[in-house]
Amino acid sequence: MVDSFKGILYPARLPTFHRVPAPESVRNLVQWFWIPEWDIAPGHTSRQHVIAFPASNLVVQQDLVEFAGPTTRRSHRDLTGRGWAVGALLRPALVPHFTDDPGSLRDAQLPLPLADLHASVLAAVSGTDPAERRQRAVEAFTSWLVAEDPEVSEEGLLANAMMDLIGSSAEVTRLEDAAARLFVSPRTLQRVAKKYIGLSPSALIRRRRLQEAADRSRTDPAADLAAIAAELGYTDHAHLTNDFQRTLGFTPSTYRRRVSIGPTTSDLALPGGRMPHIVDFKNVSTAGLESSPVADAAAGLRANEARYFSTKYNHVFTVSPASEVPEVVDRVSRILREERDIVIGSRPLEATDFEVDGLRMSYVFYESGLSINVMYSIEDGGKRAVGFKLADGMDVPEELAERFKFARQKSKLAGTIRGSYFVIKGEY
Repeated sequence: MVDSFKGILYPARLPTFHRVPAPESVRNLVQWFWIPEWDIAPGHTSRQHVIAFPASNLVVQQDLVEFAGPTTRRSHRDLTGRGWAVGALLRPALVPHFTDDPGSLRDAQLPLPLADLHASVLAAVSGTDPAERRQRAVEAFTSWLVAEDPEVSEEGLLANAMMDLIGSSAEVTRLEDAAARLFVSPRTLQRVAKKYIGLSPSALIRRRRLQEAADRSRTDPAADLAAIAAELGYTDHAHLTNDFQRTLGFTPSTYRRRVSIGPTTSDLALPGGRMPHIVDFKNVSTAGLESSPVADAAAGLRANEARYFSTKYNHVFTVSPASEVPEVVDRVSRILREERDIVIGSRPLEATDFEVDGLRMSYVFYESGLSINVMYSIEDGGKRAVGFKLADGMDVPEELAERFKFARQKSKLAGTIRGSYFVIKGEY
C-alpha cells in the first residue's frame, strides 16, 4: 500500500487518519480503506486539502452513505465538531456495481440508500478502543462487500491492471507506454478507463506525477525542484510548475512554504462556508446567488450551463463559493487581464473548474449576473476561448460594453441570454 499521507497536501494539520489495507477477500474490489476521526474545538472548522487518487470512493459517514466520483482538481473537506468517516478507495472493477458512467460524477457525490452498510459500520465504530473500532469497521465494510458479491469481469481486471501500472510505474509517461505493457491497444485503454474510472489514462498519468511531485516537495524540502521535475518525466521545471499551478492553484515553491507553517485562517475557519453543490437544472434554485440584483435570471443562466454539460457530455455541473476556490477566479482573472487587459468590477459569487472531453473548463458567476467561462483545450491546437454571458435583465458591464458585441439567444431556463467571446492566444 502507498505512503499513508500521499495525496494529502498538509498531513501535519490532519486529525487522526489511518489507511488500512484491503483484506484478501476484496482485493480486486478495494485498494484500501481510509478512516479519519476528528474532534474540532467549538466554533472552528478544520479544512483538509487533498489531491485525491484518481478513483471513486464509497464513504460511510455518520448520517449517510455516498459514492464520490473521481476528482479532476485539488479538493477539500471542512470538518466540524466530533466525527468520523469510513471510506473505501474503489478498484475500477467494482465501479460498475454503483454507476455505469463514473465520468458523469467527476467532482461530485451521490448519496446511496445503503441502510444495511450504514448500520453495520455505525455499530462497528461505537466502541471505545480506537484500534478495535477501525478494525471492526473494516471487517463490517468487507463483509457487506462480500455479501453483495459483485461481478468482476475480465475487462474490469484489465482496468485494475491499468490503474496499478500507471499508479506505480514512473516509466509510464504516455498512453502508448501503458498499452504496450498491457498488450492491448491505446484505444482499448481509453474505452476501459472511461467505463471503469471516468478519467482518461493520460489524466491518471498526470495525477500520479503530480502526487509524486507534491509528496517529494513536502518530504524532501532540500531537494532541487528541477531535479524532481526531471525524475518524474517533466520536460523541465517550468512544466512541473505549470502542472502545479493548473491543478492546485499555486507553485511548488509556494506549497513548500505553506507546508512549513502551521494552520492558517483558511485551514481553521469559522463555520458557515458551503461545500460544492450540484446545480439542479430541473428545479432551479438561487442558492449561492441570492445577493445578485438579478438572482432569478442568474440562477437560470447557471442552470442553462448545467443542462448543456449534462446533455452534451453527461457531466454533473457543480459549483463552489468563489472564496473557496480562489485559484479558479484567479485563473479567469489572469487570462482576462493578460489577453485583453480586462478587470471585472463585479464580485465573484461562485466558480467551478473541470475537465471534459479534452477541455479544461473554468467558470465564474458574478454578482452582477455576468457569467464568464474559459474553454481551454488540454492538447495543443485545440479550441481555447473566453465566453461572456449576461443574465436576462442586466446591463452590459462597462468594462465590456465598448469592446464586444453581444448576440442574443433564447433559453427556457434563462430567458434571453446575451453572449460574446474572444479567442485565447497565450499559453495558460
